[in-house]
Amino acid sequence: MLNLIIITNQSCQNPAIAGFFSKINTENSQKNSVFAKIHANEECQHEKRAALMMNTQHSKPLDTPGFTLSEVMITTAIVGILSSLALPNFLSQVNRTRQKEASSTVAQIQTTIAAYADEFGVLPESWAELNNTSAVMTADAPATQDNFQAITLAGGYYDVKIEPVGNLFTITATSDDNTNLNIIACVNLTNGASGINQGTKAAEASAPNCG
Repeated sequence: MLNLIIITNQSCQNPAIAGFFSKINTENSQKNSVFAKIHANEECQHEKRAALMMNTQHSKPLDTPGFTLSEVMITTAIVGILSSLALPNFLSQVNRTRQKEASSTVAQIQTTIAAYADEFGVLPESWAELNNTSAVMTADAPATQDNFQAITLAGGYYDVKIEPVGNLFTITATSDDNTNLNIIACVNLTNGASGINQGTKAAEASAPNCG
């Protein structure tokens, strides 16, 4: 305690010592001021970062919710209704297209029968003989049977048979899936008459009159 009093008294009596302690106090004050500014700056930066994070969280879009059960059921019902309206029309169009393709083949058979009789001077008696004039294609290959029993046309949707009675040949094409959409054609080599009828969804086709 005595030493401190002596130092204090000496500092008061010695201007150099007093100046030294005053300089130290000033430097300490400046350092404290700098530390205070740094601390204030860090707090400011921290507040800015916190504010930025808050803004980011608030601006983040909400997750899109999924479909509810009622929405799924309504959508399914609508799709079912549209399908029930469109599907029958689509299938009907497909069946009519297949019938037209088969009808074209039947018309070709009519022409082939007449061409064979004209070329060879005799009536054809089998699919194999017709192939000498023009091949009749089946689901696998040209028809080569030695009779006119039913064959399956290319595509596999129609079966065709020929029933000759003298110079009158009747050609019948039927589909197992659509019995009404049948095809009946005839060609008469005596009078040259020919015809072809196609069934509809409402009724089967009847045989045309070839005399």
